[in-house]
Amino acid sequence: MLKIVRQTSFLVFAGILLVLFFPGYAKMQELRQKNRELEATIKKLEKENLAINQEKERLENDPD
Repeated sequence: MLKIVRQTSFLVFAGILLVLFFPGYAKMQELRQKNRELEATIKKLEKENLAINQEKERLENDPD
């Protein structure tokens, strides 16, 4: 009987911990994914900015 009570208590405790910490963990994973997406966007924009600056320099130094 005591063994069943301990197992049940452990499962209830584990369930409570899951309910308490899962929303925070899920939010953290969501923010990590958004951060990865933003970093990829930044890299893309930096490459585009470099290409635009090179084109600008080329046009400014064009002897016509």
